[in-house]
Amino acid sequence: MGTMSTSPFTTCHGAAVPGDPASCRPPGRAVFVHAFGLPAVPAAVPGARRRAARVLRDWGLCEDGLHTASLVISELVGNAARHAVP
Repeated sequence: MGTMSTSPFTTCHGAAVPGDPASCRPPGRAVFVHAFGLPAVPAAVPGARRRAARVLRDWGLCEDGLHTASLVISELVGNAARHAVP
């Protein structure tokens, strides 16, 4: 499967002040990223869904959010695998 990294980071919303990272952060909010590689085959979908659910659960996402995320992840990974260039 490839390398994985998990890190919280902030994103810019609105006008950012150059050199001031605090100007890029919505007050009290952070964005988390977890990245990992997958083979470009439809059989990768269940593993991606399980892995993402585990990470999102660790981050404190509620069960309703996990269900919604699972649907979105299934579609995204399935479409990426189906339309990947060999």
